Amino acid sequence: MYIESIELKDFRNYDYLSLDLDEKVNLLYGDNAQGKTNILEAMCIASTARSHRGAKDEELIRIPGLTVQDMIRQSQYTDFVEDKHTESVKDSGTDPSQDNFTDSVKVKSTDHAGFFNNYKLEDAHIKLIVKKEFSRDRIDIHIKKNRTKGIALNGIPVRRAADIFGILQIVFFSPEDLDIIRRGPGVRRHFLDMDISRINSLYLNQLLGYNKVLESRNKLLKKISFARKEGDINTLDILDEQLISFGNEVISERIKYIRKLNILISSIHASLSGKTEEAKIIYEPHTTIEAFADELQKCREKDIKTGQTNAGPHRDDFTFSINGADVKRYGSQGQKRTAALSLKLAQIDIAKSMTGELPVLLLDDVLSELDFNRQKFLLERIGNMQTIITCTGRDSLIKQEFNVDRIFKVSEGKVSLES
Repeated sequence: MYIESIELKDFRNYDYLSLDLDEKVNLLYGDNAQGKTNILEAMCIASTARSHRGAKDEELIRIPGLTVQDMIRQSQYTDFVEDKHTESVKDSGTDPSQDNFTDSVKVKSTDHAGFFNNYKLEDAHIKLIVKKEFSRDRIDIHIKKNRTKGIALNGIPVRRAADIFGILQIVFFSPEDLDIIRRGPGVRRHFLDMDISRINSLYLNQLLGYNKVLESRNKLLKKISFARKEGDINTLDILDEQLISFGNEVISERIKYIRKLNILISSIHASLSGKTEEAKIIYEPHTTIEAFADELQKCREKDIKTGQTNAGPHRDDFTFSINGADVKRYGSQGQKRTAALSLKLAQIDIAKSMTGELPVLLLDDVLSELDFNRQKFLLERIGNMQTIITCTGRDSLIKQEFNVDRIFKVSEGKVSLES
């Protein structure tokens, strides 16, 4: 499959953009903060209906007269305030996942964002055409300032964002992905969930069901913690049954997927390391299918006291080992990057085996973070897959004599075709 074209209207720093892409290798180059990543972000939204950056819908709508640098400063200010807020919460011993922690610092962030929102337009649009061997689909995303985004497939509105999963298969690789090994469990769970959901609609439905029940259960736990009523306890029993049913399916599919990953990663990592290292992903479920019901029962009083569910696959993690040693704890920086690269390349192979087609590969300024040998290995594996690369210059690709089929220069929200 490949992206034939993409159109943006009032998205991020683009007032209007229409881009026809080559079905093989495309290069977007330009200085930092010109809008290269914004184009890749729009492609991700067309694939999963959400930003890979975790941005809210209103943050995706263009602000007339605002440069990318201004947007970055706004984002950095918000991130700084929220980071300081999180630190103060941790220092106080308060759980930031609860509702009873102070919002005093967050108000400052909201007020600052409000200044920009006064000048923001009401909506933004993304239109993307994806071509496959036997089909051609149009995905439309209508992003709204104060309402849920609208989504249409081939001109027909869809009810759920999940309905477009799998239409456009994307593997996104950014410098942040190189840090997946050393980051927290939530990042690795998100990677696992998004990756499985793209190729397995059953898993996506089970995961959505689990998260919905989990949210209802946590709300009920908070209610019970203030006043315990027999009716609420009965409802909690029903929610537990539903959570166990959905959760066991989630655990089962994660086990299957990691088995497939391990088969591929073993071969990829051996090639990357010159056959000197044996790599493996180790799934660390918080509970097992057999023990989930008992764990929920054991944790019930603690759950009521804390107002949250303390057992289940929403607390899972996985680790990466090389020659039997935990890479996060004992691996070098190079080994961590090699492990992350192996993981991303395995994603491509799994997507192809499950869907019968190669996904679209997005490389967001990641080549500059890899040494020459890893760059060469990655570029050699691209083959016939559509690849969209962003970078600040063309020199590194030219030096490697890597063939680029279409080159675009990005500057201040304008894109020009160079070859």
